[in-house]
Amino acid sequence: MRILVYPHDLKMGGSQTNAIELAAAVSRLGHECIVFGRPGTLCERIEELGLEFIESPEPRRRPSLRIARALRQIVHERKIDVIHGYEWPPGLEAAMAAEGLADVVAVCTVMSMAVAPFLPRWMPLVVGTQQISASEQSSGRLNVSLIEP
Repeated sequence: MRILVYPHDLKMGGSQTNAIELAAAVSRLGHECIVFGRPGTLCERIEELGLEFIESPEPRRRPSLRIARALRQIVHERKIDVIHGYEWPPGLEAAMAAEGLADVVAVCTVMSMAVAPFLPRWMPLVVGTQQISASEQSSGRLNVSLIEP
């Protein structure tokens, strides 16, 4: 499986570090994981873990149609199966990039203390607390997973 991991930025932070370290762990299981984003201090960690990095265009506003188009191009060129956005802007951009592609899944992880209500309900969601998971499920989201930090 080919997975494009897209943290909301690559400056130092918990969600971003989790995204990169989980990508490395999934790579060790035999899947191909590529990290996509704006260059930042965590690029050094990406390199240390032996992951490939693809630089994203500079977003003018978030979510960005420009970024969604870049993601979609990578999906086609690299035969990506999953686009995994971390936090809501990458989640929405992943959803836009995967729209209409039957063989590509967009997934979003939100480690913030609330999930943006405008994230697509069809998109699989990973959250960081049982309370957020329960809230999302009770509001009708069917595909919610929990990874406690």
